[in-house]
Amino acid sequence: MSIQQLSPIKIILTACGCPGASTLIKRLKGNGERKVTIIGTDMNKEAIGRFLCDGFYEVPNGTSDEFIPAMMAIVEKEKPTLIFPESSNEVLSLAKAREKFEAIRVGLRYSEVTDNIRRLVAARNRRGLTRPVVKLNFVLREDNRHEKGPFIREWKGIVDRICFDDEHNWSRGGVESGGREVLHACLRIWNTFTVLWDGRVALCCLDYDGEEILGDLTSQTIRDVWHSPRLSRIRQMHSQRDFSSIALCRACSKIR
Repeated sequence: MSIQQLSPIKIILTACGCPGASTLIKRLKGNGERKVTIIGTDMNKEAIGRFLCDGFYEVPNGTSDEFIPAMMAIVEKEKPTLIFPESSNEVLSLAKAREKFEAIRVGLRYSEVTDNIRRLVAARNRRGLTRPVVKLNFVLREDNRHEKGPFIREWKGIVDRICFDDEHNWSRGGVESGGREVLHACLRIWNTFTVLWDGRVALCCLDYDGEEILGDLTSQTIRDVWHSPRLSRIRQMHSQRDFSSIALCRACSKIR
């Protein structure tokens, strides 16, 4: 039975250099139902997505005042069907500027994004598939914590996972720690393993530029890296709440 080809769409995919972006791009382009043109954006001009997308733009940090003007210029030029943000900071910035985007891109509506999520899940379920897993991340701020309950009620039973996380700065500034005392060690270094596109193992998923490299899977095993002296030392420093020699951790508001 042949599959009816749907109308082509164009997607602007932000943070296209983040972990998992390359797999997402390949899945979207190989969906089998329609042609998908992907325009990637990232603050790193050498982001892996640049080499997989149909077009690419280097943009400022998602928390920067320059981010929204840059994105508006891209949207006006590319006229995408939708924007797919992959960074929580960019989600917040884009959501705040929703009316500005809708003013320059007729048809780009917040409601359409939620409708597209529902259609994606429905299409997956019709085929009896369990992949891709659809997870929604809600970034908690002081001005939106009251929306947590309604958000759960809206999406429970539709998507596979609903996650809530406090806003943080991705070790890049934006959300400041305000001098708060470090309260706990970061669990990411005990329960996550971040591999960059070239096989290098980064400190965590926030280290998308590979500033703190723990090993290289082109010449080492996962076990070697997981039990390496460097990672063991970092875990020890976290246990002691000593971040003085780990630049990324020292600047990160996630552990405060």
